[in-house]
Amino acid sequence: MSVKPNIDQQGKRGDNQDIGTTFVSVECHIMERRLSKIVFAFEAIVLAYPTMLGILMAMGGVVPILTGAHTPEDLIEGAMGLTILLGLICGWRLAFGFLSEGSAHIRSVSRVWWYSATFTAASALLAFSTRFMSLDAWGRVAPLSYGVLFVPSYVHLLLEVWRRERSHEPLMM
Repeated sequence: MSVKPNIDQQGKRGDNQDIGTTFVSVECHIMERRLSKIVFAFEAIVLAYPTMLGILMAMGGVVPILTGAHTPEDLIEGAMGLTILLGLICGWRLAFGFLSEGSAHIRSVSRVWWYSATFTAASALLAFSTRFMSLDAWGRVAPLSYGVLFVPSYVHLLLEVWRRERSHEPLMM
């Protein structure tokens, strides 16, 4: 049994919404989503090189600890390296999920991914802001501040995912 919309003789639905306008609205919505995905894919391509540099910086902080260096400076650099690695893994996980599956799928990703990416973005912004406050602090957290390059794309992803009102799926725990 097929369900047909309630359409009167003038080509309008029962709720007085023009069918042609609805079609155009849906088509514009689809084009908007497609354009946003294309822009996000371009952002991801641009961020590929900084990602490689971030992996090298993270390894530069983590490898000395793995090989036996346990000075306080090495531990701080190791923590920054792990934070950079965490941000890159979470950010790219969310980016690839959005590009391959769309915003409805990425909303169902565990909150841990979102919290980790948000923590890393906030750390990058905080580290970047120390540049303007204190040169001494800037020298200590400078590697984290390079993450500020990824923040606009992360905000784009957040806006793209959360503004989609049609997907009311809750976040997974």
